[in-house]
Amino acid sequence: MAISAALALLCVLSGASSAAGPVATLTPSVDFGTVQVGSVSDVVDAELANVGTKALSVSRFGIATSSVNPKDFWVAPGGTCAVDGTLAPGDSCTVRVRFNPVETGALSGKLSVWVNNLNVRVDSALSGTGTDAPQATLATASVDFGSVQVGSVSTPVDVAVTNTGGGTLNFSRFGIATSSANPSDFWVAPGGTCSTSVSLAPGDSCTVRVRFNPVETGALSGKLSFWVNTAAGRVDAQLAGTGLDAPQPALTPGSVDFGTGSLGSTSDPVDVTLANTGAGTLSLSRFGIATSSVNPGDFKVVPGGTCSTAVALAPGDSCTVRVSFAPTAAGTRSGKLSFWVNTPAGRVDATLTGSVDDPCADGCF
Repeated sequence: MAISAALALLCVLSGASSAAGPVATLTPSVDFGTVQVGSVSDVVDAELANVGTKALSVSRFGIATSSVNPKDFWVAPGGTCAVDGTLAPGDSCTVRVRFNPVETGALSGKLSVWVNNLNVRVDSALSGTGTDAPQATLATASVDFGSVQVGSVSTPVDVAVTNTGGGTLNFSRFGIATSSANPSDFWVAPGGTCSTSVSLAPGDSCTVRVRFNPVETGALSGKLSFWVNTAAGRVDAQLAGTGLDAPQPALTPGSVDFGTGSLGSTSDPVDVTLANTGAGTLSLSRFGIATSSVNPGDFKVVPGGTCSTAVALAPGDSCTVRVSFAPTAAGTRSGKLSFWVNTPAGRVDATLTGSVDDPCADGCF
């Protein structure tokens, strides 16, 4: 009887001690529902509260390795609990958790917090279901644009991506990867059908249009990358091309001064010569008096020149454009004879000037 009484007293004392210490609760249990493999659920805050009478200390917390599926659940940034943190009686903090399944089926885990009470640890049950993942498959894994002169643009190529998996494929973004060896030499061009706002159901596909616009010579490479909701997170198409030596336009003369003319008159024409002093073929997309000139209506391209948009200039070749001055107002007049060419600058200009005396400068009677 004495031994039984002593044991009873010890139990009472232990109970009183336990009740008087820190007591941790961790709520709620979280069911993340259904999430595709490779996707991430919304975050959920689990609350750790001290409902005891003494300070509660946290030594560590995280997804317990004893969980059935520990790799499918994660502690996310943003919670307020801290390792080596302390909660006074009545205080609480949060641990933020998410579900990022790497396999299909019903999955379960435990969020565990190690604390300074008799139980040592408090757990919150985590669960979720991983569903079949989408799969991004490229119709072509690589595109070779061949040889293109620096400053010129290749014919665009469509790269198709298809969802060959079982879930919905989403794009967070796509484009030329900055990790490419030569990202500035390749571009996403208008005309593709892929969009970050449109998902692909199983079996559906879309295209991204790419081009090669070399700004340097030699063998160049890039990557067209799609950031997607798969376990890999990204799929790449390799891009390649060779930049050839560029043409170089040179104008003679670089400026033409027609002198002083009179209203209603037209000056003698002047030939402006365009020469290709570079190593590649120089092509003209157009030429003429630039509408951005100060006085575009006072200068004219007249017949007799040899330049043509249908004829490219080989290295060392040249052609001429004939211009004249036909002033429409008194004073100093200016314009630009512009050639739009296949160089990085895209255009070369000859400045045009002329003037007309104002007969009433000293007053007219």
